Amino acid sequence: MADATPPPAPPEHNAPEVDAPPEVDAASLAGLDGSPFSLHVLHVTKSAQYTNGLRHGNYQRYQKYCTRRVHRLRKALGLTRVVSKKKSKAKAAAATNIDAFGLDLARPVPRQLLLRLFQAERCWAHAMLIKEGMEEDNVRPRHHLVRRLKKAAKWADELHACCEGPEYVEDSTALEAEAYALWMRGTLELEREEWSGATEHFVRAHKIYTELGKVCEAGEAEAFKHRVDEIELSLRFCRFSSGSAADAPLELRDLASHHHAPDPAAYDPLSEKLSKVLAETRKRKADGLQEVQWRSKSVNIKSEKVRIAFISMQDAEFQVERESDVDEKLQLYTKLFMCFNDASEALRAEISPLAAMEKRSNKDETLLADLRFLCDYVSYLKLSRTVERNLLLISAAKENLRGRTAGTTVVASGAKRDKPSKPDDLVRLYEIVVDNIASMTELYGSEDVEALKELAAKSLSYKAFRCFYVAMSYSQSGKLAESAALFGRCAQHIEVARTHHTDRGTTAEAELSELDALSRAVRAERSILRAA
Repeated sequence: MADATPPPAPPEHNAPEVDAPPEVDAASLAGLDGSPFSLHVLHVTKSAQYTNGLRHGNYQRYQKYCTRRVHRLRKALGLTRVVSKKKSKAKAAAATNIDAFGLDLARPVPRQLLLRLFQAERCWAHAMLIKEGMEEDNVRPRHHLVRRLKKAAKWADELHACCEGPEYVEDSTALEAEAYALWMRGTLELEREEWSGATEHFVRAHKIYTELGKVCEAGEAEAFKHRVDEIELSLRFCRFSSGSAADAPLELRDLASHHHAPDPAAYDPLSEKLSKVLAETRKRKADGLQEVQWRSKSVNIKSEKVRIAFISMQDAEFQVERESDVDEKLQLYTKLFMCFNDASEALRAEISPLAAMEKRSNKDETLLADLRFLCDYVSYLKLSRTVERNLLLISAAKENLRGRTAGTTVVASGAKRDKPSKPDDLVRLYEIVVDNIASMTELYGSEDVEALKELAAKSLSYKAFRCFYVAMSYSQSGKLAESAALFGRCAQHIEVARTHHTDRGTTAEAELSELDALSRAVRAERSILRAA
């Protein structure tokens, strides 16, 4: 199962092993000014695990750490005096907002959340320790294992309940606590071999962790991805153990989409929470985004709508860079271009009233110039991403042109077709790339000479490639004389482009290697034409 072996430690956790990670202490001090506080549940647990034994699979050491941490939290909360269960239940019944510890749930503090979190972690670590030493012919340890996991699930549910209602806890923390409780409950039902219940809880936890991984900070994305991978392994085990794949729920047969569920209506509140967390995260990031630097100039972003639009652009760019699958990346590029359009619309909405003024003050003139500068900046980013997308399409078309792919290729629209690529397809894509670079050069101006040199060199390289595939098209049409002349023109373009890239220095090694490969292809094609 996914939890039996601890995940490999990330590079950032190479510090010496200590008893209390600094992240946990920092989290316990959040929100003391009365503002909503946040607790990064997964980050806190992973940090504690990696620095206290689970880096090497030592569950006993981690259990002892959790015990010590719980005692420290109880001491900080003033819960060192032993109170009988009878008195604590009577006190909780007398006041609905008082829990079994005698703590006020209407105004929780971060240490209350940490207390429940490490209680759950302690029980989970004990269960994993029992599982390591369990023998097949002895059923008693298995009963003990289930009891400890049941206790861990109970504490995780209490953590979720403590985060769910109060306005002092951020929505992202409540969602992460819900995902943690679902994962713990799924782990318990997995050990009980209750496959349908485990599947339901794991699918919901999978959806939350996947969406939170899209809006988290870059340093935390790896932890969310690892947890999602663990849940997918558990879901496959549930599918295998529950019988045939045809009897498995729809989520298991189409898990990659993350959009199916046995009861879609049950997921409406979850989607609403995720949308709310995404909006809050973007707003918080937008508050920190105050200026944009481009073309050796820094411009302040005063409009909140524009800042939020820019944050949406950054989030979409992060998703594009993180994706490796070609088809998924093309879909993300479409989403990114929509974000660029939204940012342009927000800027135009700010520009229109200023441009309509007959008389503008110096302050209005400066603001109008800054907004137009930002509009040019968004256009430049959109053009550069369009070039990247077209180069991705060109790479796929080249592979199919050379017969290295089976059956299908990706054309400019992003769709698939059965016919192989033609040189004309590549000519059309390279023409678009050259036109985009020309537009980027116009937007950049004349301030940054090095950037203009880079754009000019790339434009010459793509013109050489375009000329090569035009020559290939003529060659396939039987127009050998025209093809030979175009191959000669392509060789000239290669030499001019190589000169421009050489002037740039070591930063152009990749482009120079591509030009060398193209030069060899031109010589080969010209030799074939002479032989014909």
